Amino acid sequence: VSGVHALWQYNDPITKALIYKIKNTRDKHAAECAGFALYEFLREKLAPVTNAQPIALIPIPLSHKRLRERGYNQCELIARAYERIALERDHSHNITVLTDMLVRMKHRSEQKEKSRSDRLSDSQGIFSINKIPDSPTNTTYIIVDDVTTTGSTLDEARRVLEGVGIKSIVPIAIAH
Repeated sequence: VSGVHALWQYNDPITKALIYKIKNTRDKHAAECAGFALYEFLREKLAPVTNAQPIALIPIPLSHKRLRERGYNQCELIARAYERIALERDHSHNITVLTDMLVRMKHRSEQKEKSRSDRLSDSQGIFSINKIPDSPTNTTYIIVDDVTTTGSTLDEARRVLEGVGIKSIVPIAIAH
């Protein structure tokens, strides 16, 4: 998936179980594991981009319907875990989790049974900007998703952020 970072392969049984626990049981330990993997990835692979710069994590938002059904956003759990870990390890106060910036405008049915072309077309126009933060221009915006297959959700989120002038965007999925 072009321009999208994925930390693990979804077909790995441990990864699949971890994602299931985060997504379906709100398992905080599983979210901490994913948050730690995100922390390590950013620290090791993207240090030149993120060192000493403010970081804003944007969890991929759920539709209102899905949020009501599930009761929480699994991507937010991962982003909040990352935030806690970075604060503990680096004492970094340059991290913000923006849960109200990006809004999902359309509810989509489960994507796992859909074809690639259906996934790509389903993602168009699903997000809008709710609130543009008063962040410094040197902020790196990290879009956090739990699973990506085609990258279409992350690409659409990036497109919407670029549309309001945000330049430094890193889309990351825990699994692909």
